[in-house]
Amino acid sequence: MIPNSTMHKLTEITGLYVTEFGYLLRGVMKRRGIEIDLCNDEDLREIQKLSDDILKALDEEIVADNMIEYAIHRDTAIHNLKNLKKVINEICKLKLEEETKC
Repeated sequence: MIPNSTMHKLTEITGLYVTEFGYLLRGVMKRRGIEIDLCNDEDLREIQKLSDDILKALDEEIVADNMIEYAIHRDTAIHNLKNLKKVINEICKLKLEEETKC
């Protein structure tokens, strides 16, 4: 990770290794037919655009009977989802520079 990248700064703000939640975001949103990741600034822009849908999906996942993370203890899965919500909320607070086209 580039030390001055937005992803690095976000990791410092949340205290969570942000990219580690990509699998969970992908899984929850794929169930809803949305392909999204958590790897770079372009992904962060997309997350900001879809934040209401993402947060709603995470809330629904928390109470779902068949959670994405079925292979781990339910309390741990819920903890992971709540941490992902923290990450998404922090992403929404970021002021991202507009992508420049060459």
